[in-house]
Amino acid sequence: MFSPVDDLASLSGDRELEGHFLSRWMAVAFVDSLPTPEARRVFAVGSRSFVVARDRGGALHVFVNACTHRGTRLCRGAGRGRMRCPYHGWVFGCDGRLLGATRRSGLPPFDDAQMSLRRLAVRCVGPVVFAHRDPAAALDLDPELRAEVERLGGTPARRWRRVRVSWRRLLRGQGSGSTHRVLGANLILERFASGVRLRLVAPRARGGSVVEERAYGLGLFARARFLLGR
Repeated sequence: MFSPVDDLASLSGDRELEGHFLSRWMAVAFVDSLPTPEARRVFAVGSRSFVVARDRGGALHVFVNACTHRGTRLCRGAGRGRMRCPYHGWVFGCDGRLLGATRRSGLPPFDDAQMSLRRLAVRCVGPVVFAHRDPAAALDLDPELRAEVERLGGTPARRWRRVRVSWRRLLRGQGSGSTHRVLGANLILERFASGVRLRLVAPRARGGSVVEERAYGLGLFARARFLLGR
C-alpha cells in the first residue's frame, strides 16, 4: 500500500525555532484574512510551510503545505480554490481531500481518503486562527489572555510588514513601551491606554520576521486600513 509523505515526521534546520512553534499552539492567521469560501494563504515557520484554508462550507483548516505524493510544496502564497501540485499535478480541495491523482499506474494501490493533506488541529480564538501539529491537542492557552482576545470586536486597522528583528526579540518584548504578553507560541498582545494591538509573528527562514497586526481603538494607527512597512 502506498503511504502519504509526512513532512512533520522529524524536525530539521533550526531546532530551537521549530521546537518553540511546533510544540505549542501557534497563531497562523487572522480570521478576516480568509473572508470567503475557498480562500487560502500560507503561514511559514522557518523552512516549514502550512496552508490555512476555508472550505466551501466556511470551515477553517490548516494543513502541511506539501503534496502527500512526493512532498512537493503546493502553495507559494495567498490564493483561492483547489491546490494543484506542480510536480505531478495531484489536486487537493480546501478541505484537504485528494480530488485527483495522476500516474496511478506507476504506484502501489492506495485509498484516496488516506492521501489527504496532513491536517493540524485548528481553533479560533476571537479574531485569530490557532493551529497545533497534534490533531488531538487540547487548547491549553492562558485563560486570562484567551478571554481578552475573544472579547475583541469591531473592524480593526490592519498592517503587514517584514522586519529585521528576530522572532526571539519580538516575543521577549524588547523595546516595547506597552504591556506586552504572548498567547500561545507567537501572538503578541500589547495593551495601550487607548486600545489593544495583536501582532502575529512568523519567523523567516533566513532571519528576521514577518509581522501581521490588528489594532483595536488605537488612534493614529487605526486611520490606516492597510499599510506596508519594511
